[in-house]
Amino acid sequence: MFRLGNLMFAEGELTPAEESFRKLQEIRPDPYFEARLKAIERARQGSAAFALSQALEGGSGAARTKLIELERSEDPKVYFDERELNTLGYRLLGRNRVSQALFIFELTAKRFPDSWNAHDSLGEAYMKAGRVKDAVRSFERSLRLNPANENARKKLEALRR
Repeated sequence: MFRLGNLMFAEGELTPAEESFRKLQEIRPDPYFEARLKAIERARQGSAAFALSQALEGGSGAARTKLIELERSEDPKVYFDERELNTLGYRLLGRNRVSQALFIFELTAKRFPDSWNAHDSLGEAYMKAGRVKDAVRSFERSLRLNPANENARKKLEALRR
């Protein structure tokens, strides 16, 4: 049940994740379960990644509209978390929703321009989309930010062949 709860949380499936952690908390109260329940509630109330994942179900246009709304929001609960956005991007990429993944990864790189990981992930999405020049540019940016990034180095070698 613990693994299921964590898996569902990582997949953005907050209701089943909450159910798992509530049951676990009833069986054996634990500060970790309580922390997970608080994280789920926080995500529901203000996570831009969660809001965008829901909006993407209505298509890219709906997600762009939601992004504008979130960026204009003055609600202090609204937050953009790099890790949450990156996870959403990879979830979309894994489901072969490449254009939606690119939307999320481009947003992440824009909001976190000094993150080597954001640019590395964007490079991988560009690769999957067949946008070689953009992928090279993203991996080069990632390497400038983190010269120890072996993934970017390997991807660049493959792209340049």
